[in-house]
Amino acid sequence: MDFSHSSPLSTTSTTSKGFSTSSTVTQVTSSADTSISTALVNGKVIVTIGLNATGLVGAEYKIGYDDSKLKLDDVIFDTGNTVTNFSTHKENIVTFGSMDKTGAATIKPGSPYKLIFTPKTTLTNTSGLIFTYFAEAVDAKANKVILNIK
Repeated sequence: MDFSHSSPLSTTSTTSKGFSTSSTVTQVTSSADTSISTALVNGKVIVTIGLNATGLVGAEYKIGYDDSKLKLDDVIFDTGNTVTNFSTHKENIVTFGSMDKTGAATIKPGSPYKLIFTPKTTLTNTSGLIFTYFAEAVDAKANKVILNIK
């Protein structure tokens, strides 16, 4: 997702006399707000990811959790359209997100992602059970969007 390590994008065009010219496109960085909240609902721990941005064609989150207290049951996507959703789970880390490689479809703002956990022990609250490694996004022009977690 994060194209900051890539070479600058370049474009090639042909002049009316048949000569090719090229130019470098500079990547622009912007920011948007995202939220990560937890709740104990009907014996499950629900992690809801909120996203207020529009025009994002890709987003990726990497979230860790206390696996001595939680077991991951499901990752639920409500991205609203035809973007490709993905998730991987390794040990106590869940990486998930969405991407449209054509740049035509965007991720629906609101609460596009939820993680569902079953507690392994009796819980009275959800404080301190999850932590964030990173959250990042990209817009249709391949510009990096920094997600500010609130």
